[in-house]
Amino acid sequence: MKPKLIIILCLALIIWNCAGHSKRNINTNNKQKIHLQAFSHINENNDFGIQININFPNSLLVFQKIKNEFIAQFQISVAILDSAKQQVSHYSWEAEKKEAYFEDTRNKKKTISAGYFFKTSSDKYSVSVLIEDLDSKYRWHEEIPLTDYSSEFISSMLISQNKNDNNFIGNIVPDDIDTLVIQISHHFKEIIPNSFINIEVENDDEIVMFDSVIVKQKKNTFNYPILISEFWLGNLNVYFNYEEVEGEINLKLPGNNSQYWKDIETTIKIMKYIFTSSEYRELKSLSKNEKIIFVKKYWKSIDPTPKTETNEVMNEFFQRVEFSSSNFSELGPGWQSDRGRVYIIFGAPEHIELTNQNNQGYKYEIWHYASGKQFIFIDEGMFGNYRLFKEIN
Repeated sequence: MKPKLIIILCLALIIWNCAGHSKRNINTNNKQKIHLQAFSHINENNDFGIQININFPNSLLVFQKIKNEFIAQFQISVAILDSAKQQVSHYSWEAEKKEAYFEDTRNKKKTISAGYFFKTSSDKYSVSVLIEDLDSKYRWHEEIPLTDYSSEFISSMLISQNKNDNNFIGNIVPDDIDTLVIQISHHFKEIIPNSFINIEVENDDEIVMFDSVIVKQKKNTFNYPILISEFWLGNLNVYFNYEEVEGEINLKLPGNNSQYWKDIETTIKIMKYIFTSSEYRELKSLSKNEKIIFVKKYWKSIDPTPKTETNEVMNEFFQRVEFSSSNFSELGPGWQSDRGRVYIIFGAPEHIELTNQNNQGYKYEIWHYASGKQFIFIDEGMFGNYRLFKEIN
């Protein structure tokens, strides 16, 4: 049995896409999804102040289809108040977010980011941010309470590689960025000559990089690039310290189905169902890191929507693996069972026909597919251990 998995998955995705392009109502209980930061910072003009970063998901807004694009229009208002609750600064602007595909308007990893820098003249401030969807008129309000921004600091923020963005991408790293550029600023009461800021990078609690940068007397801000490794997944934490002053930035890396990259040997065994013989032979001769790169390139090569951050075919495949592992674990992992293998390759059947015990005491399951294909599974030991008895094309 040599399946045509990719054709089947792509056909399923076409049907799914056609059914999914309808307007959905906004859920107004999304306040917790708005990520608001305010921290001491020195900008590239060497102005001391407070950097305010705002990040929220596409799904917060209503996107209207205009010609061949989906567009959301919104307004952001930022107010700065001093310790007497007097407004010392206010800035408001309108913007829009465009997406080429409807699924990206609902994608939790697709976000909208903006930033505002406020030059300070005193020590304590509170921040109030209002976001309004200009189409639905829904509003969301977030605040940061009164905070002292006058002490020594090392601050950092991720700056975008995409010139079409608002120069900020929050704490979620897009899938198409190879190098992180972190803008670091610092304010110390005294700088020791020829001293260093130490930089430590951790990925899921493992130190993956350590570096140091000399502290320059006249320049309080600089950009620090970090090349993203193919093998970093999940959370990436970058820590800075100078003497007793510390700072950090916490980032979320792309990595759908990341558990499968961490156990690449098992992943390759699962993907043997869809690899060609030559692909599988080539994989066996590679190192662990080379195998991860090979598998990731494989999925990228068959991504039906390469311009989006979601690889629908890959996600569908691993969802089938998870379903098989949860439902067909008999004498071993569910994906290794005959039912698991068929489910991973062909997906869910149209219907399942269950039979009672025959005269030999066996039970059967017959899986029927819309293509006319059928699979007959038999449970000879009456312990739920079904094996493939017959395949009907």
